[in-house]
Amino acid sequence: MKKMTIDEINKNRNCLKAIGGDCHRVLNSAMDFKEYVLFEVIRHWDNFVGKIISENSKIKDITFKTENLTSATLHIIVSSGTFATELSLNKTNIITKINSFFAKDIVSDLKITQGFNLKK
Repeated sequence: MKKMTIDEINKNRNCLKAIGGDCHRVLNSAMDFKEYVLFEVIRHWDNFVGKIISENSKIKDITFKTENLTSATLHIIVSSGTFATELSLNKTNIITKINSFFAKDIVSDLKITQGFNLKK
C-alpha cells in the first residue's frame, strides 16, 4: 500500500474529513505515532486555525525533540506574511487547541515559513 505524501494529505483534507471515521480506524493501525499526529493535525487544521488561515497554509512536517514523542515542532508554510503574522500572534492558542484535541501535550512550537503558492 502506497503511503500518501504530506502534500497529498493537505490536498485531500476535505475528503479525509468526510470519510474520517472509517478512514481513521484503518489508517491508525498502519501508521506510526508521528504519522498519526501529522494526519490528524492536517485533517482538523481548519478547526485549529479557522477557514481563511487553513486555506492559506499547509502543514509540511512535525518533528519531535524527545524520544517520548512530546515537545514537537509543527512546520507550517504560509502563502504570505499576513498569515505568518496571524499564526505567530495566535501560536499559544493554536498549540493549546491541538494539544487539547490529543488530550496530551504533544506540540510545543510552531515553525512558520512563507512561500507556498495557492495556484499549485
